[in-house]
Amino acid sequence: MKENIYTGDVGIDIILTVTSPSGEAMDLSSATKKILHMNRPGVNGHFDKTLSFVTDGTDGKVKYTTESGILNLPGSWHVQAYFEFPGGQKWHTGMAHFHVYVPLPEEN
Repeated sequence: MKENIYTGDVGIDIILTVTSPSGEAMDLSSATKKILHMNRPGVNGHFDKTLSFVTDGTDGKVKYTTESGILNLPGSWHVQAYFEFPGGQKWHTGMAHFHVYVPLPEEN
């Protein structure tokens, strides 16, 4: 993820690396569902976006690339990934957060 994120930014990769309690990357390659729960600052509830693998999933890395209208509020955003696997396993990662800033106004 880039260092500073601003309201209105599009095409920002939000990348999560999922690790085991011992710190090793988890193999997510067999996941049948990969969802990113996103909480906007000051808004109750969350919305979901589909995650994709950064490579093939064996390195534990997943990403969501922001679209127009998503990063519309400044402040602290919270995200959490959710996965489903063959065999019925379903689980969430821990929470991560990032800050969205207000950009300087454009000159006219």
